[in-house]
Formats: sequence, C-alpha cells, structure tokens
Amino acid sequence: VRLTKVRLAPILVALTLAIAGCGSSSSSSSSSGVSAAAYVKSVCGTLANWKSDVTGAASKLQTASSAAKTLAEGKQQYVVFVTSLVAATGKAASGLQAAGIPNVTGGKQGATTLSQAFTKASTSLAGTIAKAKAIPTTSAAAYQAAASGVSNQFKSSLNSLASASPKRNDALKAAAAKDPTCKALNAG
Repeated sequence: VRLTKVRLAPILVALTLAIAGCGSSSSSSSSSGVSAAAYVKSVCGTLANWKSDVTGAASKLQTASSAAKTLAEGKQQYVVFVTSLVAATGKAASGLQAAGIPNVTGGKQGATTLSQAFTKASTSLAGTIAKAKAIPTTSAAAYQAAASGVSNQFKSSLNSLASASPKRNDALKAAAAKDPTCKALNAG
C-alpha cells in the first residue's frame, strides 16, 4: 500500500508570509482588535499545532500502511488519515477565528481571508472522507487509482491554503519576525 507524502513546508511558508501580510501597508491602525504581536503569536501557534497534527497523522499513516497486510487494512488507515486532516484543518480554522482581528489597518480583511481559507479547505477536505471510504479493495490497481484521486483532492485543498495572501502589513511582519513560533514555521 503506497501513499503519497503530504508536503507542508511550502504551504506553511506561504501561510506565515500571509500572516505578515494581513492588512495594508499603511501605518495607521484601527481602534479595536488585538495587538499585532498577540495576533501573530496566536496565528503562528495555531499553524504550528496544525502542522504537528498533520505531520503526526501522516507519520501514523506511513507506519500503519507499511504494516497493513490487506487493502482493506490500508483503506481503513487511509480513512483515519483523511479524517485527521479534516479535524486538524477545522481546528485550525477555529483557532484562526479565535485569534481575533489585528489592530492594524485592513486587519479585519486580512484575518478574515486567512481564517476563511482554512474553513474552505476544511469543507473541501470533508468531501474526501466519503471518497476515501469508497476506495475499492477488490484489486491493488483499483485501490491505487482511487487512493490517488483522493490524494489529489486533499493536496488541492491544502495547496489552496497557500493562496491566502492578504496585503502586506509592516507591523504584522515585524511582529512575526520577533515571534519564535513564527520564526520556526518560516524555517520549515
């Protein structure tokens, strides 16, 4: 049972850059919301947890699929993996919403863009659960073809996260550059 590896590094770099981009480049700020530092700390913490959840699920899948003796066992592990992706991405969407609105010009638009990207990806990924459950186990070829289709769909959903690109904001960029979790995410 061969499964493709989830590549998160490019997505995380793009998302971390998107965090620094929330809002516009104007130096004026809005009158309510959370500080730039608090916002990026919360967002980068959410993304770090998401990365951990997804890479943990991928690692479990690799181990379990190597040990799978039948296609049915491989399929069961694949369904667990896809379900874990959906849960992790939904949890991240909630965490991004809970991060609040950064107190910068355009902060609401930027924060909304980022959280909606995860909400959309979570919804898209949810559709892959039924497809994973429908993977046939009658032949290795049929299994692999269906599993590849599911993999392509969840890769597309995850790659759509990288397109969340609000306008650049210097205050958020500076806060992200100082935050250890953001720096770790940028390092890969």
